[in-house]
Formats: sequence, structure tokens, C-alpha cells
Amino acid sequence: MGHKYQVSLISDSTGETLDRIFLALKSQFSNFDYEKKEYVFVRTERQIDKIIKENEKKKNLIILYTIVETKLAKYISHKCIKKKNPNFSILGNLILNFSKLLNQKATNTPSAQHVLDEDYYKRIEAIQFAMTHDDGMRAKDVKKADIILLGVSRTSKTPTSIYYSNLDFIQNEIKASNKLFKKYNWPVINVTRKSVEETAASIIRVFEIKKRA
Repeated sequence: MGHKYQVSLISDSTGETLDRIFLALKSQFSNFDYEKKEYVFVRTERQIDKIIKENEKKKNLIILYTIVETKLAKYISHKCIKKKNPNFSILGNLILNFSKLLNQKATNTPSAQHVLDEDYYKRIEAIQFAMTHDDGMRAKDVKKADIILLGVSRTSKTPTSIYYSNLDFIQNEIKASNKLFKKYNWPVINVTRKSVEETAASIIRVFEIKKRA
């Protein structure tokens, strides 16, 4: 039986990137027993000192962090080495190598991927448009849409919940829908076992193919 590891994830932003990387990492090891603690929006030495102190009595501690500000990243590395805690900077070397490759200095800005630029506001506008026209509402605006999703009920068009009721009703609804789709030669995507992200990617792919055609 292996050790149980105490994994601390430290991020200067929401922690989403680090969490996803850790999930991908742990999936490669079948006998990885661990407990995880996350620390987000860590942007000062004082916060790091508090985290190190909180974790100093833990056995089999592993620290992973995404701290893009160089001085702060060096600080947490120094503190971990001093306490003999295994620690790994997830983005540090990647940013450094990319900087050399591109021959330009990185901004080292926390949450840079979440900057409220023009594209961000366009995405928000698109979400608001989708929600206000959900479930057939305000059909008069149909010509304003870039993409129109049609499908049977409860297939992640509005990914809030999934509920299947009467089986015969569902089967009849699917048959009727397939008949309608075939009549007008509309592209069909089977969303069974697909995540929302995979479904969205499939929709965009179909849209791009149709646009080129």
C-alpha cells in the first residue's frame, strides 16, 4: 500500500488551469492516493507564508503552483526548498521557453486569459442572445442568429439539467425529429455521451464546413 499524499494547488488566479493540469497528471497514475487543497488568487508573499505555515506539518506534501509573476514564483520555490517540500512550477519553464522562442518578454500578468477585451464582451453578448431566444422565444429575431440549434428536449441545448420522463414519448419525439431533420437536410449531431464542450466543437466544425461550401 502506497503513501497518501497531501497535494496543495496554489494559483494566482481562479485555479482552473492548475486544476485541469492536475487532473490530467493524476490520471496517469493508477495508485495515486491523495487529498487535495486549493489556494486561489495568491498574489503576495504574506499569502504564501500563511500557506507554507498551514502545510508544514503535513506528511508527503506535494506543492504545485501557477504563479506567473517571476519574483513571487521564486519566493514560493525558495520557501518550499527551505522546508524540503517537493514543489513544481506548472507554467514557469513553459513561459520562459516560449519567451525565448518568440524572442519577446512575457507580461507575467495573472489572469491574463480573462482580460475584458472586445472579444470578451462579444462572447457575453452572444450568451445573452442565446438565453433570451432559448426554447423558441422571440422567433422573429431568427435572421439575426449565426447558428440555430434544433433538437429533441433535454439534449444539452440549454445545459442546465437532464431529465428523461416517459420512454415511449421520448422515442416518438426522436423519430419525429429525425424525420424533420431529414426532410430539410439539416446537419445532425448525436450528443450521447458528449460533454457540452465536445458538442459545441462539433457545431462549430459543421458551421465552418457549411460556410466554406
